[in-house]
Amino acid sequence: MSFPDSLTGTFDGSAVTLNRTSVLGFSATYQSADGLATVVVSHDKKKRTRHHFKVTVTKSVSDPLVPANSAPVSVSSYTVVDVPLFGYSTADQIKIAAGQMSMLTASSNALLTKLIGNES
Repeated sequence: MSFPDSLTGTFDGSAVTLNRTSVLGFSATYQSADGLATVVVSHDKKKRTRHHFKVTVTKSVSDPLVPANSAPVSVSSYTVVDVPLFGYSTADQIKIAAGQMSMLTASSNALLTKLIGNES
């Protein structure tokens, strides 16, 4: 089973549709029409299995050294679920990953805000 042909994400306050632009082995890339948002979904199967979900958003900002010039900058956010080849069911893996995401986003993103603010 694969992800749908298009994904929708809300970045910077507005919903963005990302269409699948490539599939190669255990990897798929999705991109917004303007190319400013990209999602890469991939899986590595070696001694352990790693499931990756990466979001990258790019924008153009004023260059702090030469304000008349603009420069592209990007931010990426990754979710990686790293599991042994046996011992954890799919349901176990989902519970752990969902638990982590809910910890970060609970109380209006309180722990995520602390993480990005360099707190530990």
